Amino acid sequence: MVAGAQRSSLRRRSRSPGSGPRAGPFPCPRTARSPGSPSAPGARRRLDERLSRGDLDLLHLHEPAIPSLSLLALRGARLPVVATFHASAERSLGYAAARPFLARFVERIGVRIAVSAAARSLIARYFPGDYDVIPNGVPVARFAASLPDPDLQHLKPYVLFVGRPEAAQGLRRAG
Repeated sequence: MVAGAQRSSLRRRSRSPGSGPRAGPFPCPRTARSPGSPSAPGARRRLDERLSRGDLDLLHLHEPAIPSLSLLALRGARLPVVATFHASAERSLGYAAARPFLARFVERIGVRIAVSAAARSLIARYFPGDYDVIPNGVPVARFAASLPDPDLQHLKPYVLFVGRPEAAQGLRRAG
């Protein structure tokens, strides 16, 4: 996932209408190799084009230490990065083997999030650092009756999601 905002919008306390965060979905076509594969036709080129526009203040990537578009985005990142790690296991032969190559990229991550203590334990074993545990999920009932904050209405934030926008990801396509 890549979250984007206009350069000036995150630096100012008072924002003018239309200056708030904005972005859009970044589709990742499935391939025979794996969903969201960096080898999907044109995916790397489209990602590079999007990141080179210079209008993003932040990248929020999911699982950037595995072969994926998130890893490609992290490698090319020239702005602050937040990363969320989901995988949990006793150990990872992939992390162990790739650690010499990946360490320099993982060090670029400014904020590290793990979705569980088990996920934090796995990633921190190979890439030590501070990981905040923020579980998956949103208590929907808590927010179901909420109304938009009128002070934020003019910002109309958008998120650029790098992944497969599908029901399994908890997303619905607008249409």
